[in-house]
Amino acid sequence: MKMYIATVAATCLSIASVKADMIKPAGVYTVKPADVVRMAKPEFPQLPLRLHWEGFVLVRVQVGLDGKAKQALVAKSTNPMFNDAALESAMTAEYAPATMPQGPVASWVEIPFTFKFQR
Repeated sequence: MKMYIATVAATCLSIASVKADMIKPAGVYTVKPADVVRMAKPEFPQLPLRLHWEGFVLVRVQVGLDGKAKQALVAKSTNPMFNDAALESAMTAEYAPATMPQGPVASWVEIPFTFKFQR
């Protein structure tokens, strides 16, 4: 029996949203980017599994102040048949929100998903 794997890179690119009143020309702010706390592996779609297809999906997720995903968009995909599995995994994940000295801020993170058929 052949196996398959779907992997998620734990590192995320985070782009914090900054309010205009937080910007001070003389000050330097340290932003701690949002990060994945817990994420289930996406389920490998059945048709690509039967056909031994592989794929990659890059998902952009908006993480709210509470660490929950507010929306997710496909930024890049090698095969649209993998998109729903990646989006579902990203939307149900738990995140640590991005933080600035004033507290948590909303941000976007990019999460790469790789669907690979093991021979």
